[in-house]
Amino acid sequence: MTIDRKTIEELAAGGVILGAGGGGSKEMGIKAGLASLEYGEPRMIPIDELDDGDVVVTISGVGSPASKGAYIENSYYNRIIEILTKELGQKPAALIPSEMGGSSSFGPFIASAINGIPILDAACNGRAHPLGTMGSMGLNETKGYKTIQVAMGGDPAEDHLIEMTAKGSVPDTASLVLSTAIRAGGLVVVARNPVPVKYVREKAAVGCYTHSLEVGRAHMAGKTADEKIRNVADILEGKILCKGEIRGYRLETRNGLDVGGFCLSDQKEYSIRFWNEYMAIDSDGERLYTFPDYMMTFDLETGEPVTTANIAEGLKVAVVAAPRSSLILGGGMREASGYRAVEDAVGIPMLQYVQDLVSK
Repeated sequence: MTIDRKTIEELAAGGVILGAGGGGSKEMGIKAGLASLEYGEPRMIPIDELDDGDVVVTISGVGSPASKGAYIENSYYNRIIEILTKELGQKPAALIPSEMGGSSSFGPFIASAINGIPILDAACNGRAHPLGTMGSMGLNETKGYKTIQVAMGGDPAEDHLIEMTAKGSVPDTASLVLSTAIRAGGLVVVARNPVPVKYVREKAAVGCYTHSLEVGRAHMAGKTADEKIRNVADILEGKILCKGEIRGYRLETRNGLDVGGFCLSDQKEYSIRFWNEYMAIDSDGERLYTFPDYMMTFDLETGEPVTTANIAEGLKVAVVAAPRSSLILGGGMREASGYRAVEDAVGIPMLQYVQDLVSK
């Protein structure tokens, strides 16, 4: 896949839509993508170009997009690759992001351009998610797997710059990375979870960059706000669930992640909850959609996607929803522990609605 400005804009458009409330902004993604072109030529390859034994590394951001102190420099992406390469004793054969999102899709781009390491047409998950363990391709519950995570973030001018290397189980090291993000001002970039290509084939969301391009192009092809929104609903085999004005909006940053919700009326009342990404939609005491189902808000005036970090009281939106079968999901979406964490953080039932997914 050729990476140029047009492709970057289409990937960012698709990424923020597939972010389903999280995954960062389209503007941040385009900025990161264009910055990578200044360093070199990021290259994207299909998985068939790699051997099963080649090592793939995940590049991602961890923390709260809404944190005022969040600070990342482009050079941080290169630094974490340097440290992880030294720890591994070899350069990775390819890089993947943790998830699809407006900015998170572009996690590997700068590191790819600087180091000449290709980006794989895959991600740990084909949508965005709140926990690092959810973007670990099922490694969180894989007994005996020991990971390496290298994190960096913070503004050196404010004495908040932190570099951190952790080795151990995925949940233990992921907890340390999130704590580092909080101390660094709210956000870090991470190189983590080296695995062979064979594992990626089985547990990752293979082909999700191609999917993101298709979604982005469909949205951009819309001539009006309504057409843009309908194009997204159609390509994801979903529907426009409701339209209306956001009421009762609430948000707090808790343990480095954005937790909140709001209500919306369209013939009946809808209650929508999020934890960075949209977690659930209920109406009349009935659960309609549950993460990792697709749920996303779109500005009724412009047709542009609105992440949870940009939701505001009184904003008029359309809510697009689709079954999780319309997304390319990674192995992390099949771990019960992640849904238990959502239940604890958001205070709503989750596991009972995802029994078709979770490991028994």
